[in-house]
Amino acid sequence: MGQILEGIGVLDFSRYIAAAYAGEYNRRGNYRPQLKAREMMVDVEYPGVGEVPLPGISMKLSLTPGKIDERPPMLGEHNYEIYCDLVGLSHEEFNELKMRGVV
Repeated sequence: MGQILEGIGVLDFSRYIAAAYAGEYNRRGNYRPQLKAREMMVDVEYPGVGEVPLPGISMKLSLTPGKIDERPPMLGEHNYEIYCDLVGLSHEEFNELKMRGVV
């Protein structure tokens, strides 16, 4: 916290407005009430881990509100679609790369 306050002193000296960032969680590990109310952080279920906090949609638009529908992909989860459907590798070529540990 000392470094943050020192940085603010430098910014104040330069006539910039600054505020200390206190973090997204309070000491009990819960979201700060305003972040929760504005859905700035949302919990998303992640396989093998449980609920993971992710940044929510920052812009709140009435006609196109936006929301988090899916979790982030796991490492390599979409390899087949990328290598076969987009790059154009055959199923056999993909499996060869997979067996050699390339993908």
